[in-house]
Amino acid sequence: MTKKPFLTINQQLDLLKNRGLIIDGDSKHILETEGYYSVVNGYKAPFLDMDESKRHNEDRYKQGTSFNDVYLLFLMDRSLRELTFHYTTKVEAMLKTTCSYCFAEAHQEPNAYLKDENFSTEEQYLEFGLKTYIDDKQKLQSLLYDKKNNSSREPIIHYRNKYNEVPIWILATDLTFGNIEHLYNLMQPNDRKAVCKMVSSITSGDKKHQYIDPINMRKWINTIVKVRNMCAHDERLYCAHIGNRKNINFAGFLLHISHLLTEKDYEDMIDAIVDLVESFSGRSNIISHILDNMGLIPAE
Repeated sequence: MTKKPFLTINQQLDLLKNRGLIIDGDSKHILETEGYYSVVNGYKAPFLDMDESKRHNEDRYKQGTSFNDVYLLFLMDRSLRELTFHYTTKVEAMLKTTCSYCFAEAHQEPNAYLKDENFSTEEQYLEFGLKTYIDDKQKLQSLLYDKKNNSSREPIIHYRNKYNEVPIWILATDLTFGNIEHLYNLMQPNDRKAVCKMVSSITSGDKKHQYIDPINMRKWINTIVKVRNMCAHDERLYCAHIGNRKNINFAGFLLHISHLLTEKDYEDMIDAIVDLVESFSGRSNIISHILDNMGLIPAE
């Protein structure tokens, strides 16, 4: 396979013009600051003339498409990632607190998170719908051991030096959302139930508490962690499909996160998404493409 040659910014602009894209005065600056791959390769799909592209064996854009059209979609998705990231971090903070609290309440001996007996058995792990128990458990405990003994975060250093042990609620300050997901999955069944009960109490407020099934919680956390990481790494979000079967779109993510936010936070999130879509719809003619990919157009 022949590798693609290096192209200067001006050559990139010429290439886009030759493929039918209208270039304006800001296009060069955008390519210089954002990059060709991120903007063009990431967001060109809905603007391509597929018949002409096949005929020429290279990209060809629909007549009248401008570079700014592609860039607007790029900006819209960036804004979607930013507001989505904000709400996933709320869930992350809550789960760090609830998982560490429930684990510490159930296992109060020093450094309890380093002891095998304080986690689920392999049979319980399999019943929870997960595999690779030994490997997953070893990775988690190795991580927790390393954080306890080598973390450079000030609270952990303080507890390590003053008390010669680090409580899990302090250790959790240096864990990622993915680490917390693995901690929850490996907790004993009763500890997972305690997490679910606590989360239900937090999210329900003064209303009657919803029952949260621990397996559903596992699935929701997995979805939210994946979306959170996509936001953090500037991956395309509006048209993403995640999950083992790639069957969860943005609408599916919203359903999952709705269970782990307060009613007000969820309403604020939806309002922000609606405002974003409305502000974009007046500036682009591909809003139906966007809503369809997000799963927000009802099936007929």
